[in-house]
Amino acid sequence: KGWEKLEASLRIEIGASWDELPPLTQKNFENKEAFVKKVCSENMKQLQQPWLQYFATYSPKKALQKINCPTLVLFGGKDLQVLMSQNKKPMLKALQKNCKSITIKEFPNSNHIFIDAKSGSPTEYATLEKTFSSGFLELLKEWSLKQID
Repeated sequence: KGWEKLEASLRIEIGASWDELPPLTQKNFENKEAFVKKVCSENMKQLQQPWLQYFATYSPKKALQKINCPTLVLFGGKDLQVLMSQNKKPMLKALQKNCKSITIKEFPNSNHIFIDAKSGSPTEYATLEKTFSSGFLELLKEWSLKQID
């Protein structure tokens, strides 16, 4: 299934994140290679789980076509897990089947969890400040309040 190729790519990406880890996090590992080995092993175990394989191949098209209430669609410009370039158009097409009110917003510097990121890679999550991107919570509040007016 190409697991060896995936693992090799993962090892490179994880290794590249070592220098950006906070010193306290680095101290939890003997060295960079120990960090790469542990994180890669944990990731490979997760990636080989049947539920994750199902999740990775699941298409939400049918579910999106059933939505008939106001919908807020958010994208992180640095999200590497749900790419706006690949998902915006098909999501809108599916939503437009029954949904009359669709609001779309992109946070250009945000990753998948709407935190400002350098690369957007999940491997940098541990190094980022745990604060939502500017305007994210305000948008959620404003959009939600509009729905109840």
